[in-house]
Amino acid sequence: MERKNVFIGIIIVSVVIAGGLAVLQSGQPVSRTLEMEGTLEMEEALERPAMEAPPAAKGGPEWLPDSQSSVSEEYVLPSEQKLIKTSYISLEVKRYEEAADEIRAVATKYGGYVSDSSVQDVGERKIGYITVRVPEQSFEDAVTEIEAVGELQEERVSTEDVTEEYIDLKARLENFKAQEERYLEILDMATTVEDILRVETQLERIRGNIESLQGRLNYMENQINLSTVQVRLLEPETVTHESGIGRAFNEAIDAFLSAIRGIIIFLGYFIPIAIFLTLLALLIRLIYRKWSKER
Repeated sequence: MERKNVFIGIIIVSVVIAGGLAVLQSGQPVSRTLEMEGTLEMEEALERPAMEAPPAAKGGPEWLPDSQSSVSEEYVLPSEQKLIKTSYISLEVKRYEEAADEIRAVATKYGGYVSDSSVQDVGERKIGYITVRVPEQSFEDAVTEIEAVGELQEERVSTEDVTEEYIDLKARLENFKAQEERYLEILDMATTVEDILRVETQLERIRGNIESLQGRLNYMENQINLSTVQVRLLEPETVTHESGIGRAFNEAIDAFLSAIRGIIIFLGYFIPIAIFLTLLALLIRLIYRKWSKER
């Protein structure tokens, strides 16, 4: 009986202690629990590699971790090719200024503009260069009208297909923008200075990539939407007509100078040979005289 009472007492004391611990545990503030959960989530996000995005919060925006995500799907099949068109034209014109004005008028007519021009005097004629940008849809018409400004000497047209690069840039840009939005959400959850600095470092990297890609994309879209036409303008060479007497006089002078040149060349050969032969003759004569006296 005594052993039974001791056993029951042990059970009662164990129940009381367990109940007390349960009450103490349940009394912990709910806000502290939530704060710990938020910190753990943020730390897990920051510990991921820089190019790996953290998972989306339940009910929040869908996170797109890399270029293989659904962001790029809308650019996989573009409605049209992205082409950069450039034309080089060489024209012979009567007067450079008039031809340049006509080309400027063509550019303005099709909603374009002159991006660069230069001219130089070569002898008595002018040679100049003028570059115009016109909308891509008016490229062929503008080129046709520019060719009519003068006599066509040369023409080259190049077309560069940048569709693949354009799609890639768009996809990468959208991906980085999605990463930026997610890191802003993480920044709102940060509770310490260290966590804030770590998130801002990632945001700075992502925004740098966004600016670089956006700049390249803007340049490419400008080249696609506005085609380039480079034009070389040449005035005809001036032909000088000389009288018959002047031409004959010039020919006579040339013939005289040619004769003098021939004489100088002849003397250059003759004088050394003559000196050599003279010395040889004197030597032979001297030997002959000596031989005659001995006889």
